[in-house]
Amino acid sequence: MEEYLSMKIQEKIKALFSDMPSERVDDISTIIPDHHRDDGYKITDGTVENEVIYVSDCSYLVSKAARICIGQDVEEDYEKRLMHIARVALRGHESTFEHTNIIMMLHFNTSLYSEFINLASAMRYLNWKVRQDKNNIHVLIGGTIRAYKNAIRFCPDCIHNPFISSIKEVLYSCTESVYYDDFIKDGVMDRALFATAVENMKNIKYSRASIDDDVFCDSAGQEHKKLESENVEILATEHHTLDKILKKVSPYGFGLYDCMDIAAVTVVFKNISRAISLQVIRHRNGTSQMSQRYVDYKDKGFVDPIKFISNGDVNKKYNINIFGVNVSKTSNELGNELCDIYGQLSDQGMKRQDARSFLPSNVVTSLMMTFTYRNLYHFFKMREASDSQAEIQDIAHQLHDLFREYEPLAKNKEMDELMLSFESLPLYMVEQEYYNEPSIDEEEEEVVDGDIIE
Repeated sequence: MEEYLSMKIQEKIKALFSDMPSERVDDISTIIPDHHRDDGYKITDGTVENEVIYVSDCSYLVSKAARICIGQDVEEDYEKRLMHIARVALRGHESTFEHTNIIMMLHFNTSLYSEFINLASAMRYLNWKVRQDKNNIHVLIGGTIRAYKNAIRFCPDCIHNPFISSIKEVLYSCTESVYYDDFIKDGVMDRALFATAVENMKNIKYSRASIDDDVFCDSAGQEHKKLESENVEILATEHHTLDKILKKVSPYGFGLYDCMDIAAVTVVFKNISRAISLQVIRHRNGTSQMSQRYVDYKDKGFVDPIKFISNGDVNKKYNINIFGVNVSKTSNELGNELCDIYGQLSDQGMKRQDARSFLPSNVVTSLMMTFTYRNLYHFFKMREASDSQAEIQDIAHQLHDLFREYEPLAKNKEMDELMLSFESLPLYMVEQEYYNEPSIDEEEEEVVDGDIIE
């Protein structure tokens, strides 16, 4: 079975490089609109050209993630952030790198088929899409620093692979060296090739493009704008517009569906119950959560589940028997009494990592998650549903309202509904022209609705 699957994967990859027209509906050579094809420029054999599409503020996001785990605020000073990240990386905590996002395109021709196969075998944790025109092949890649490091680490013959060299060239130009100390130590990367600071990266020339202002979500050291509600905060200084990304990649045949798998948004959930946080992290995005091992929970409160229920009575008394003693408490009073057990045990010398065992599941917590757009809309679809638990419904509604402020395309009701429907649509049913068509005509709407009903 595994051998069969491996053969099918190889056939699919080979099809990307075939000059023969395909009968398949979802073949990439047939879904690119004619006006997107590049019939003139031919890339030199053996050459991989790169183009940066978008770079998140990596140092801010990684430092924020690392410090939220220990219950502290992010370090605002850029240089101090880098020193903090270096210490985190030294201890091997690369999970915090999963909140970054670097989107690039690689352009090449069929002469590099074998080298691309080697790269594809190592891109397990990267999101990538492929398009082909008459002369060239274009790969749109989005992912975290950790995912790019994984591709470099596990690509066969990574030292000589031209795709790895091109990826490293982009990383040199738009990320800091502190994430790669292990690679530098092993001679895989060279510290001298990194830009000195993010502010200077916009002026670096490479390949056929240079990094311009709208590539960056934000700049190092810049005060971060907050889009926040009671329990949710979206991290940004500028609107991370999907429209900007679409305009950069659409000439190569990439559309809205592709970008929803590539673009990402980072969210902080604040003062929510740990029980609900376990539902949030099931969505399997980059996650960093306040640690009950390192954070003192003596002063942390209890999140009363009753307050989220529309007809719930927060003043209702419950008769509880604890250790043979009958007490009458509201749900909030009972929860806080349970939280107090932690403090009593801690005062008697029990370590935090052991005392946390006695905390109730609805003790307060905070966590940071980085969603791809498609995963975010899956979160909305699942957690805004009427049969979801009341607290997570409330959180999902808060986030969706904020996201409409953050992402201009989401302000358009029809586009918002379209993106919700994309969450469940297979690629071959998606028209690439949607990237510049915010409205839906009746025929297309029937197809989408029909798929959902079915």
